[in-house]
Amino acid sequence: MRAPCERSPLQKIGAALHYPKVRKRIALTDEQLRRFLTELRYVTEVVELSGVVAEVPKDRRDDFIPATFIASGADYLISGDLDLADLRAQFAILTAREFCDQHLR
Repeated sequence: MRAPCERSPLQKIGAALHYPKVRKRIALTDEQLRRFLTELRYVTEVVELSGVVAEVPKDRRDDFIPATFIASGADYLISGDLDLADLRAQFAILTAREFCDQHLR
């Protein structure tokens, strides 16, 4: 995984994973979640976004997501976000299900 250089994306992920509606769907104990976030820090590569411009017209707060995709040189952007799905003509965006069906079976 590659993450943008701004307020720590891992902090954002950690906060989101603790939202009550998310916790209902994740069958992890607090300790397992803490270990997951710790391990995630070791496999994350930080990329620099300066000079990279990308826009998500329906949600400009998500502009950093395609910018990170561009800066990282990743092959795919895996997301179920409908605002990002509108950018499929510009970027290789797949849902998790599509990625699994195409690459893991």
